[in-house]
Amino acid sequence: MTTAGAKRRSGTGMRSGASSVAAALLAIAVGGGIWAIARGAKSPAHRLAAASGGQREVEGRLTGGFSYAPFSRTPATGKNAALLAVAGELQHAAQTDPTPANLQAYGAAQLLLGRTEDAVVTLQATPSEHNATALADLGVARLALSSSTDRADELPRAAEALEQALAIDPRLPEAWFTKAIP
Repeated sequence: MTTAGAKRRSGTGMRSGASSVAAALLAIAVGGGIWAIARGAKSPAHRLAAASGGQREVEGRLTGGFSYAPFSRTPATGKNAALLAVAGELQHAAQTDPTPANLQAYGAAQLLLGRTEDAVVTLQATPSEHNATALADLGVARLALSSSTDRADELPRAAEALEQALAIDPRLPEAWFTKAIP
C-alpha cells in the first residue's frame, strides 16, 4: 500500500469518526428534548390548555395557550378525564408548592370544572401585582361568577381586574377579548 493511500484511508476514517460523534451528539440532544417534553416540561397553564380538549367552558378567554373555540355553557365536570387528571396534579402542585404559576393554573382548572367561586378564591390568592395573566384570569373567573350566580356585583370587579391586567400588559389579547364581553 502506498503512503498516499494510507493517508487517504486514515483521513476518511477520521472524517467519518467525527461525523459519527456529531450524529451521536445530535441524537442525544434531540432525544433529551423529546424526553423533557414527555416528562411535562410545559408550564402548568400549557398542560391545562392541552387537557381542555380545545373546548371553551367559560365565556372569557383564559391565558396560557388556550386556543379559540366557541363558548359552551356546559362545564367539563366528569366528561374529560385528561382535564380531571391535570386538575388533580395542579391542585397538588398548588398545595405543595404555591407558586404564582401553580396557583393561577389551579384556579383556571377550577374554573373549567365549573367551580367558579373556588376559582375566584384561588386566583385572588395568586400574587398578581405585576402579573397581567393572573389578573386577566381573575377577570374571567369574576365574569363567570357574575353570570353563573346572578351576582351583578362581580361585573365591576371583573372589569377592574381586566383593567389592571391591561395596565401591566396593554397587548394581552385574552384580557382585551374578555373585556369586550360585559
